[in-house]
Amino acid sequence: MLRLGALEEDVSRYCRCLQHGLNNAFSNAIIESVGNQGLGHDTCLQMVFGLIKMLRTVIKDRGMSVYDEYYKIVMKKLKDDDVFFSECMDKFEPEAQGLLDEMMSEDLDEVADLYEKGMRGTMLSVLTRWQTAIPGIKLVVEKYPILYTFAVTLIADEKSGTTLHSIASDAVKLMNIYPEDSKTPVLLTQLKFILAFTDAFHAEAFSLACQADERFGADSFGHTCQLQVERTYVWKMMILDIKRNIRTHPKFKKYNDALNSLSDAGEVEDFGKAFFLKIEEVFFAKYIQMYEKHVEEVFLHPKVSVCLIGGSPEVLYAWAKWIHHAHENQGAVTVDANGNELASPPYAWESKEVKLYGHRSDKNKSVKVKLDEMMRYLTRNYTALEVLDDDIVKSCLQSLLEIAELDEAVDIYEDEDFVGLMNVVHRRIAPMTTQNQGVENHVQATALVRYTGVGDARASLRMPAYDWFVRALNTYSKERKMRRLIAQGRAEDAKKVVRTKDWDRNRDMLDWSDQAMVVLKRYTEDGSLEAMIEDLTAAQIEKNKTFNKECAQHVVDFGAASERRQTPSAAEMPSKKAYISPTVGNVLVITKLRARQHRDALTDEIVLRYSTRSKKSDRKSEEELSALNWRDLVRLLKEHERTELVLADSTKNIEWRDVRTIDPRSDSLKTVLSEMHSLAGSASV
Repeated sequence: MLRLGALEEDVSRYCRCLQHGLNNAFSNAIIESVGNQGLGHDTCLQMVFGLIKMLRTVIKDRGMSVYDEYYKIVMKKLKDDDVFFSECMDKFEPEAQGLLDEMMSEDLDEVADLYEKGMRGTMLSVLTRWQTAIPGIKLVVEKYPILYTFAVTLIADEKSGTTLHSIASDAVKLMNIYPEDSKTPVLLTQLKFILAFTDAFHAEAFSLACQADERFGADSFGHTCQLQVERTYVWKMMILDIKRNIRTHPKFKKYNDALNSLSDAGEVEDFGKAFFLKIEEVFFAKYIQMYEKHVEEVFLHPKVSVCLIGGSPEVLYAWAKWIHHAHENQGAVTVDANGNELASPPYAWESKEVKLYGHRSDKNKSVKVKLDEMMRYLTRNYTALEVLDDDIVKSCLQSLLEIAELDEAVDIYEDEDFVGLMNVVHRRIAPMTTQNQGVENHVQATALVRYTGVGDARASLRMPAYDWFVRALNTYSKERKMRRLIAQGRAEDAKKVVRTKDWDRNRDMLDWSDQAMVVLKRYTEDGSLEAMIEDLTAAQIEKNKTFNKECAQHVVDFGAASERRQTPSAAEMPSKKAYISPTVGNVLVITKLRARQHRDALTDEIVLRYSTRSKKSDRKSEEELSALNWRDLVRLLKEHERTELVLADSTKNIEWRDVRTIDPRSDSLKTVLSEMHSLAGSASV
């Protein structure tokens, strides 16, 4: 693109993928506040992963018929088993009550179908895979009682030690985490907070990052640099507004209801209100910090500021007047109150409120902003003189100066006097994307052709073959749909066809494949193609017969046992203790200490800790510790912490190697902890 002159080198190299930036902010904020997912992680994300894995494993190992049988029993149990349902009400009342109300007011089958929707096809929820984490979280929050019942039903049916039994048991253990004085599930409440923030901001922002700017055509996905500079301010304002008004924000109602059921007393480790308030604080601080790093630093760069030429008329007008002022006064020496020479002439932005469009999913919705506050924010990293020195600005400076001299803002896309300026946007600004969709397409294609673990040579051959197949199918399917519409007398609709999908595309693919088989048979007149297809078909049929027979027998056994099955009660189901992130718990992760930076602080900590030992020989001095290497120092710290943990709880059976975090006691190590947990995100725009 650069070689062909389609992109501006000075600008495009600064524009990084916006979706990566938003996802970095989102995922880092989640990990910092509630923890990551993974084996052995007692976090809300791991609970979501486990519950979806449970559903997918039933379908994969037992078959859809067994899954349907389980689901029928789950719904019947929730409606007819009063003892079990009262237990559900006791464990998670708001969710269970909502399900009960629907069951009582509608037909059970209709309610079952409604709640089952989306459960079969949900992808495994992985935080690093875009568009999988949020659907998984939403599924768990909306269908919590059903998933809990599904899990305990599996535990009752499956033998201990089997894969399904282990997955279901681990999920239920996480679902059974509660504060001591409350019946509000800890991990479910965390998920409600994440989902509320997603609904309030993140989902819409992520979607806008790849949407088209209709002024450049319906297929201009991601070509929104001309809007993203001002959108950076709009988004920051929205994030801070959510943070300030979280208690009254409508999207956070379910989360706030859960929060209000918790006790105000207690510390963070009690999983009460203090715990969740700390999670909120850490989440927003980390999100803002990452937003400033991955979004603000990109789109508030002076080289990217030229994108404002194609933005909202009011913003362009204010920016052009700022440039005009600097152009008129360049060369003039100006000083501040202390006599220091200023890099750029002082400028007073016009103070007024304006409406901006194009920053919401609903294109008819506007966003109100204070223009002076916004322009100070957008231009805080550079001066007007730097902008005047930009090549793109130089090429259209006369037009910008003319806009600045007008009495009001002008839309360059509609005013014929500024066609030249519009052409600059079309040719030099709009081609730059705010997200690397081309790169993402290549990544997906690479994953696709290597799906079965083939080597380089075969994968390389698959790529052009797959590309040819899809392109040829798209053309064939589009032409077929156009002919069908014309035959129906809908010629105007036929002209609007861009591509096909769903049933039309699948039907055309089957027809096209049949035609391809006819052609292939011409080149294999010896019958080898038919023989190969018959062998493959026969093998697949035999495999399906065996699998279906096993599934059918499991359904029979399951149905016979269901009448006498007793679902385990909550008292019989073990639970775990929820994970508290180091930042929320304000503890120090030992592995983050570095020998060069923190040796003196670690020495002070060890001296202080061992100074309370009754025997002088057990105490440690700085001279003695200076002779030890870094590993031995860390071991001394861990051994002391392990001893104190065992003394506090004699039931604990841990080795010094198992110690991961400590609560610092020395002033020097407390300072290190404070620096590590510093989340210096800007509290204002």
